[in-house]
Amino acid sequence: MIPEEIKSILLVDDDVISNLLSKVYINKLEINADVEVALNGKEALNYLTDENSSLPMPCLLLLDINMPVIDGWEFLDLYDKLIDQSVKDKIVIVMLTVSEAQCDMIKAKQNQHIVEYVSKPLSEKSLSNLINVHFKSGTDIDIEV
Repeated sequence: MIPEEIKSILLVDDDVISNLLSKVYINKLEINADVEVALNGKEALNYLTDENSSLPMPCLLLLDINMPVIDGWEFLDLYDKLIDQSVKDKIVIVMLTVSEAQCDMIKAKQNQHIVEYVSKPLSEKSLSNLINVHFKSGTDIDIEV
């Protein structure tokens, strides 16, 4: 399923600079979405499971691998068990990481929830490509290279 548009983005990364760069590129591409940050997988799971939250459910989730408390792989295992399928159907998860380990790339490709594996740092071009591929409204986003 391809979501119509991006209304909310969840950045799951303990690297403050990476989160800042992601926000810069989201703004540069004029993506009109709420952007929330979780500094580890536990915070992200709390965000996704908090029924009393007024925050919107993310359409796009950028997930790092190496984080404290609950890392990206542990997050995905718990996400699979704890999050309702109707919610999972509406979230595009992209693994955004510095890891260039072949085993991580293979593991990500084998995970049913990961749609892409992108190396950090995120760039304006890579974000634009993600949106154009995974969101219907992405066809409007074009960048000059």
